[in-house]
Amino acid sequence: MSAKRPAAKPAMTLRPEAVFLDRAADLRYQVYAQLARQAVCGVTVRDLAVQLHWRYQTTYNVVDEILMDLEQLLGRRRPHLRAQLLAADPLPVPLAVYRAYLAQRSLVYQLVDAAIQNSGMTAETFAKRHFISRSTLNRRLRGCKVWLAQYQLKLRGSRLCFVGAELNVCYFIYDFYWWAHRGTAWPLAAVDQATVARQVQALPHCPPSPVGRVQMQLFLAAIKLRAGQRHLPGSNPALQALATQLDSAAVDHLPKAAVTSCELLALTQLQFDDAAFGTALLLASVPQTVTARLLAAVGGQAPPQLAANLLRLVYATWAFAGVPRWAQAPVNATGAEAMFAALDALPDTPAYALFHTHTPALANAAAVLADPRTIVGCAHRQVRVEVAVALDSPGAWQLREFLQVLPGVCQLVPVGSGGDLVITDHQGASPTLQHHPQRQFDWFADALALPAYRQALLARITLLRKKPR
Repeated sequence: MSAKRPAAKPAMTLRPEAVFLDRAADLRYQVYAQLARQAVCGVTVRDLAVQLHWRYQTTYNVVDEILMDLEQLLGRRRPHLRAQLLAADPLPVPLAVYRAYLAQRSLVYQLVDAAIQNSGMTAETFAKRHFISRSTLNRRLRGCKVWLAQYQLKLRGSRLCFVGAELNVCYFIYDFYWWAHRGTAWPLAAVDQATVARQVQALPHCPPSPVGRVQMQLFLAAIKLRAGQRHLPGSNPALQALATQLDSAAVDHLPKAAVTSCELLALTQLQFDDAAFGTALLLASVPQTVTARLLAAVGGQAPPQLAANLLRLVYATWAFAGVPRWAQAPVNATGAEAMFAALDALPDTPAYALFHTHTPALANAAAVLADPRTIVGCAHRQVRVEVAVALDSPGAWQLREFLQVLPGVCQLVPVGSGGDLVITDHQGASPTLQHHPQRQFDWFADALALPAYRQALLARITLLRKKPR
């Protein structure tokens, strides 16, 4: 058994906007993101200041800068833009479009973009083009370097290039451009989007959703861009093990290394729906052994979904030489100590050295997956809810809206259709519910305004989700 290692530490909680946007642009983004929230509509500058816990004058100045941006984007007059902005229904431009606008004008974004797309660019050349000193450039890069550590990467200062595993570089490129654009623009001019879209459709595990396909297009485009710049993938045992499980035939003229990398990304993403797939292909002795240790630490019979997601997490950690960013938890999770002990007991051999190095982060990520709240919140069935409340009852419409914003949790059904839960404003149990008290939940005027009522309603819904029909 290995020597005792330090306890798990929570992952860093830096926001990408704070890393890749200038300070002033980040403030504008925070205000615009606040206005984009569904519940925010018809506010004043003072309302925004209260919601963001800012001073009124600061908020007023930021709103004024947003209006200047919108004038440039849309070519419309400020009074009309101000009225539409504060009404926030709808916003003058979608949040993703405004984020992309701010990102493309940010110095740090332009620097990272240059490092990705202009392989011959140097930091000295970039600084001269933007009329800044090298010391200013290095200072602006501090947050970016911390962010890159999540991908086990470094950005070399003299010559703008990434240092680290090629698979991690490709994932960072995809993640960076997806954050910035969310599919509103195609950022990689050197790669033809139509060709990439066709090749993604031909992959063995093409993502079923339109958003997933756009994300995979970005990832594949990053692979092709790096290959065109003569950056070849190094030895990766996880990719080699997966390649042996895949058909050796080429997919639409793609090299097998590119196909295997895309398959790895698709198969190792955490999945919580009933149609989950892919774990049958993740066959390798090292991740299988580590997953078995983690499942033993859970105790009892682990749900199939948890076992599959733990295997995806371990395999991705093996492939990316560290816990991938999408699985890193921002806080310490309950049960991390048991996971830590299971990983700490792995053999002290070179095959498991990677997992010993990343034991704290992996133990925490595994504990988040094993937390009952994660399983209950994602894996169980929807609760069919009947709202037997008069429409003119105070707060009745707010009750319906509250239930409808619980995605994958509630489904509103007609009254009398045999729902799992009946919310009613009639005192006392109805004759059909006398023997099923858990199915009835009483309503009174404006009850949803009370935090205790909301918590009790959510607790009842959680309980019913765990019960079989």
